[in-house]
Amino acid sequence: MKKLFFAALLACLSIGAQAQNVKIQETQARALDVQSNAYVQPLVVELKIDEAKGRISETVTVLFDKLPKEIKLEEMNNIRSLAIYEVTKKYKCDVIVAPIINVVTNEKGDGLDVTVTGFAANYQNWRTANSNDLEWIKLEKIRTVSESEKIEPVVRK
Repeated sequence: MKKLFFAALLACLSIGAQAQNVKIQETQARALDVQSNAYVQPLVVELKIDEAKGRISETVTVLFDKLPKEIKLEEMNNIRSLAIYEVTKKYKCDVIVAPIINVVTNEKGDGLDVTVTGFAANYQNWRTANSNDLEWIKLEKIRTVSESEKIEPVVRK
């Protein structure tokens, strides 16, 4: 009986020792390219670039021990989003307009340096769309859809 109890205790301890502490962070940030518009129908909003800050450039380091061993496209998108989020938080802005994102292995070799360059901007003057706004929104949607057919992938399989 004592042997059975000791074996059960040993099994429980070995299972407990194998448990891992996993920490996860998921971040989503907004990046607005120059061609894009910011509106949520039936609302429209102005996007004001912070001219006092001018063009900003900030590097965010993401350490490899925080990443999966094999980085896939989805993880790279998350890494970029994390960097944009950190930059918008630092510059107290809603959007980075026309972002240029550069990802390189840092000099220490222990992570990625993600440099985000663009223009800090904030939403202002939210209002309900009127008939004039709806007209240009319709035109923009038509233009955007027709131009998307001309875009070809950069990498082909």
